[in-house]
Amino acid sequence: MKNSRFYEFSRRFVLRRRFFFSHVPFLAVTLMALAFYPRAWPIRQITINVDGYLFPAKTHQGRVEDVLREWGLRPGREDFLVPQARQVVPSGGSIHLQWAVPVRLMADGKDVSYATTAGTVLQALAEAGVKVGGGDLVFKEGRVISQDEPLGEPPTSSPLVAVRPAGNGEELGPSLRAVPSRPDASVVLSVKRAVPIYVYENGWPIKIMTARETVAESLAEANIRLLPGDFIWPSPETMVMPDSRVFITRAKEVTITVGNDSRVLRTLKENVAELLAGQGVTLGPLDRLNPSPGSPIVNGLRIQIVRVGEAFVTDAETVGYKTVYRPDPALELDTKRVVQEGSGGERRWTTRIVYENGVEVGRGIVREWMEKEPREKIISYGTNVVVRQVDTPEGPMEYWRKMRVLASWYDARQGGRSRDDPNYGLTRMGLQAGRGIIAIDPTVIPFWTKMYVPGYGVGVAADTGGAVKGNIIDLAFDEGEEHTWLIRYMDIYLLGPPPPSTQILWMLPD
Repeated sequence: MKNSRFYEFSRRFVLRRRFFFSHVPFLAVTLMALAFYPRAWPIRQITINVDGYLFPAKTHQGRVEDVLREWGLRPGREDFLVPQARQVVPSGGSIHLQWAVPVRLMADGKDVSYATTAGTVLQALAEAGVKVGGGDLVFKEGRVISQDEPLGEPPTSSPLVAVRPAGNGEELGPSLRAVPSRPDASVVLSVKRAVPIYVYENGWPIKIMTARETVAESLAEANIRLLPGDFIWPSPETMVMPDSRVFITRAKEVTITVGNDSRVLRTLKENVAELLAGQGVTLGPLDRLNPSPGSPIVNGLRIQIVRVGEAFVTDAETVGYKTVYRPDPALELDTKRVVQEGSGGERRWTTRIVYENGVEVGRGIVREWMEKEPREKIISYGTNVVVRQVDTPEGPMEYWRKMRVLASWYDARQGGRSRDDPNYGLTRMGLQAGRGIIAIDPTVIPFWTKMYVPGYGVGVAADTGGAVKGNIIDLAFDEGEEHTWLIRYMDIYLLGPPPPSTQILWMLPD
């Protein structure tokens, strides 16, 4: 009886397996047909965006390239297409196609043609590796433009569309016959490089980079105005050549005051004496001239003839002393000794005060000297490293420095990285942040220094932090570890052996 039941079970199992494997080819063909036959995809509503024109559409196609090919749109490698050609556009999704604009660029003696989807002229130039500097001119279709100007023409309105039937009475979507086609005509860009010219205003040279044609245009572009009475050579109509020299002598506006009589004039005279002689102004025996006769004429200069007096006043002030620190191997580390007390000095100076018609108009120092030199303060600091022991719950430990610090805490979550980042929780020295890792300022405590922190235990200096500066340390805890650490000032112990002397900061920051 038992053998009969086992036989019946085996026979049914074999029949089921034969049925399943006999239908495997049929199932495979069915799946391939669903994947590649366009009508296998259900009708979906999508949006097609071609160069800024939006078209709602319905389609049976799945992949982006099949949807576009249905309407005769075949983007190339230069064109911008999102999603990518072999991706499937979902129902309610959109296809963004931007035709690349053909560009003919003439710059630096080269004539190149290429296609680009750059939005602005500046981006198109950068794509071709052309940089535009100050003074360079950019031309588009023969006219000077700003680099921020759009490369192509922006869409002004949506074109008319017509509904295309699916052939079986079912409406698929609009025809794209009115969609902007790939641009045929090239946008012609050219760059005219600026050349240096040198403008000398009253003898002072100014270098100008310009691509303009004439001297007048170049000066106007550089905001250099010519005023009545100014002298310029060569003439403003002269064509600009590289390294051209332009000389401008400015007529200067000067106010002359004699007593209560003032007058304003413009002149090309070189100094005060020539100007006064030309104006017929003479000086009386007690008069003083301000500025002096040989002073050059500058724009806005005020010339006065006044009575001049002077006085000399001597003043004094205390000069502070400097503090000098010197190493002393006889002193223990972190101890200091005043070798010499400092004292201040005294500086004196004499001031000449000028009076015009009894009113002070200026003063200046005519002499300055040190009446008493300051004496510097000298402090010795210890460089003798003494190893001592500290009692800990883990037993006595040798340390070479005890220092006062502000101790805070952190864990891997404060590292500024997401959990899927391969560097999540890694310290500056490449270790995993957790208990026993301490962030330090490496200019104060060297990396890999072992230290004992009361209430925390032994840790190693293997990390840094943006706020960990000077006498501040940051204690790492395991992520999720329960603790009651509070930020506080405390003494810590740097465990032996001491590092090389070149790695020891002999004077800790205050």
